[in-house]
Amino acid sequence: MTAYKAMVEISLHGMSEIIQESVTIATALTHHTVVPSTMRWKQRTYTFLSCGMHYSRFEGDVLLHIFSMITDNACMQIILNTKTLRWTLKEIESV
Repeated sequence: MTAYKAMVEISLHGMSEIIQESVTIATALTHHTVVPSTMRWKQRTYTFLSCGMHYSRFEGDVLLHIFSMITDNACMQIILNTKTLRWTLKEIESV
């Protein structure tokens, strides 16, 4: 299943679970771009296979980077707060 197809299926099913918890993210530098590579949450490590989407937005004066990431069995949305440099797992969907 492609990353795009997985993200479309999530949006069609609308069955994601809202999490809103802090997580630990390891990043990789690829083609002059920093992307999340793994996530540690609840004593489990998730390896990201691909990034379905990335965009940025401001909440007040804080720039947020929002990533839709794909693992082998889940899609998740993670957010980097550039003011605090903390990552948040916003939602997760099993595939």
